[in-house]
Amino acid sequence: MPVKKKNAESAPSHEAIEKRARAIYEERLRKNEDGSAEADWLKAEKELLKAKKT
Repeated sequence: MPVKKKNAESAPSHEAIEKRARAIYEERLRKNEDGSAEADWLKAEKELLKAKKT
């Protein structure tokens, strides 16, 4: 069975993920919530992928 590769065009750019992750980080700071840079990055990537599908 062939492995399906991600389409690079459908994936958000590194810059878009970075920008959204930064916004998530800043929001976390304002709310005094715990978290990590990795969690912010993954959340940003997930949000952007979901937004591209709709």
